Amino acid sequence: MEKPAIVFDIIANIICDKQIAVEEMSEDDLKYLWSISQKHDVSHIISKGLEQITCPDGSLMLQKFKKMQTLAIYRHIQTEYELNSLIEIFENEGIDFIPLKGSVLRNYYPEAWLRTSCDIDILVRNQDLDKAVRLLVEKYGYTFKERGLHDISLFSKGKIHLELHFDLTSEDRYSQILSTVWEHCILAANKSHQYLMNNEFFVFYHLTHMAEHFVHGGCGIRPFIDLWVINTKMGYDEATVVKLCEQVGLSEFYFQTKNLVSVWLESGTHTSLTLEMENFVIGAGIYGTMENNIALNQGNDKGKSNYIFHRIFLPYEKLKRLYPGVERNKMLIPLYQVKRWVNFVFKKDKKRARQEIKVSASISQEKVNSVKHLCSTLGLK
Repeated sequence: MEKPAIVFDIIANIICDKQIAVEEMSEDDLKYLWSISQKHDVSHIISKGLEQITCPDGSLMLQKFKKMQTLAIYRHIQTEYELNSLIEIFENEGIDFIPLKGSVLRNYYPEAWLRTSCDIDILVRNQDLDKAVRLLVEKYGYTFKERGLHDISLFSKGKIHLELHFDLTSEDRYSQILSTVWEHCILAANKSHQYLMNNEFFVFYHLTHMAEHFVHGGCGIRPFIDLWVINTKMGYDEATVVKLCEQVGLSEFYFQTKNLVSVWLESGTHTSLTLEMENFVIGAGIYGTMENNIALNQGNDKGKSNYIFHRIFLPYEKLKRLYPGVERNKMLIPLYQVKRWVNFVFKKDKKRARQEIKVSASISQEKVNSVKHLCSTLGLK
């Protein structure tokens, strides 16, 4: 069995409605599929594809795949119920909002549950943020978790994770265009406060989100599957998307991601660059790796000591996203830097902090150069 092509053949059969013949699976083949699909959160898609393939009788691995498919369907039902509840809440409370990511994309998949989400992403206007959080917590029983660089994390009574965005990115290079999102929206049908991005802006946002994850360690294969669905099902004016991408240096990334999607889900042929991208993406998994993230940042900061310095002292532009009080009074910057250290070490994960220092000290220059070269070639850094 050719690896990892078999993974994409199975995905193409389900998502793209292909008729690619896949040979009989052995238990070892299933173990390989399991390791990859778990790393990229596509086990439910592979499980659906395995229904068309001969597998060993009584396979324990096949049972594990079936369980993930059932779980994906259950997770979709829960998430969809919570999303509909949130839509009703924001409509009733008069808060403008835009559903993001999977909430929109799954409508274009062959079956909605094939596009799972671990959370619900919604954007509200910055001036409505405090009101929205207060209402969700005090009136509707949500639990506040934390404030991030561009969203506030909350949990519903049913333990569904909501990322309430007040910005679409934490990356300065994309923020100037993404901050105009409300100018590129229309009201959803029969709604007074639910807005939808036009297709071109949605594609652009998807690409910036992919790129942001890519340079933070990896984005996994799911955004590439999303991109195939967008390209073939959504419909958009490519010239408009390219023009947006050119303004932030994303055009090369856009064309190369399309090339890799073609290799994986169509009949495209690998180039040296798409093969390098494939190795990076598959190896990193859906959440990326700390090693990739550190390697790129060390390359950009020109050394290990500079990288550590910038991790300890967060730049002002990012610090004010975490602590809005900084913008009102810059004299408080040292105080909030210390608050951030205390929060990270004592409230979050001091084990991760120690691991980051260890990886940063041990990472090879070859790794730094390799990751930096890939991202530079794609125009990401």
